[in-house]
Amino acid sequence: MGKLVVAGRILRIIQLFRIIRVILRKDVVVDSIKLQVVGNKKGYKKFGYNLDLCYITKNVIAMSFPASGLEKLYRNKIDV
Repeated sequence: MGKLVVAGRILRIIQLFRIIRVILRKDVVVDSIKLQVVGNKKGYKKFGYNLDLCYITKNVIAMSFPASGLEKLYRNKIDV
């Protein structure tokens, strides 16, 4: 019975390390925050860019204003 308790604790520690690893990956966290803000819209995702674009008409495309500070987590970054 004691061996099962130790095995369960080891599994919990492994799960904790996996969660911390995912949280520390900045790109995963930023993409998940941006997905929550943007929703199910399509954007430009090429060459390392992930831009929020919206077609107004056939020839007019709107893009959100670039942000800095905390807002750059869920909006287009102004710094390169």
